[in-house]
Amino acid sequence: MSFTAVGKQIEFSTNAETTIDNAVFIGGHWNFGHWLFNHIGRFCFISDELRKDATFLLPTSLTETQIEMLKYFGVESSNMLLIKPGTLVNVRQLLVPQMPWHSISEFGTWWSPGVFKELRKKLGLHTASVTNASRKVLLSRKNTRWRRLVNEDEIYKSLEKFGFEMIDIGTLSIKQQFELGQQTSCLITPLGANSNFFLNLPSGANVIELAPPMEFMNVTGPFATASGLKYKQIVGTANNTPGIPKIDQDYFVDCSLVVHEFCSLTA
Repeated sequence: MSFTAVGKQIEFSTNAETTIDNAVFIGGHWNFGHWLFNHIGRFCFISDELRKDATFLLPTSLTETQIEMLKYFGVESSNMLLIKPGTLVNVRQLLVPQMPWHSISEFGTWWSPGVFKELRKKLGLHTASVTNASRKVLLSRKNTRWRRLVNEDEIYKSLEKFGFEMIDIGTLSIKQQFELGQQTSCLITPLGANSNFFLNLPSGANVIELAPPMEFMNVTGPFATASGLKYKQIVGTANNTPGIPKIDQDYFVDCSLVVHEFCSLTA
């Protein structure tokens, strides 16, 4: 779809058109964290009865992992309308549920704390006990394009003696991520979409986030706390590479600080 401004009017140009009676707009985002809390979070404002019969409007850009997540909310392929670029969709009755959180540049972040526990409940993640969770996990960002932890291997070596595993959750299915999270008592994660893995942990588990210096989008702490988790953040030193935004800089975190924080949380 394209549009052209003509005077005070906007003219749209499309190459396809469809009409449906009732639909719910969910939308999409390439970043899994935004997808999870901005779009999947909309399901917290939709009744179970409505989910059975509604058509859900989604972009064709959804990944297999995102489609897998939708099925945990009872949305089958037959209930999805994947909108191709250039398609005009006419809906006689459209429901657009509230996004549970979003950034308002002048006022900071607006969010609904109750959504995090509600999401855990809807996904069946609220029943696990931290006393039965024995795994300790360090998430890897080696395969990302930015915001990499430059001494990730060194940090992992310093944590191995405490029984930590290093895992790239991008290689796991949603089901595998749920299972791993429910077994994890302590999560150490670099800042990024991977930080949102905290949602899978049992209540009372520990989360340590390793972050570059940043001035905005520092949201994991309040989100994890709203989910019933114990959260700490360690801020490292950015590489200060020219041309890269401050929040996306690769960065270094002192290994001794990570070990000290872990030992303090679990003492």
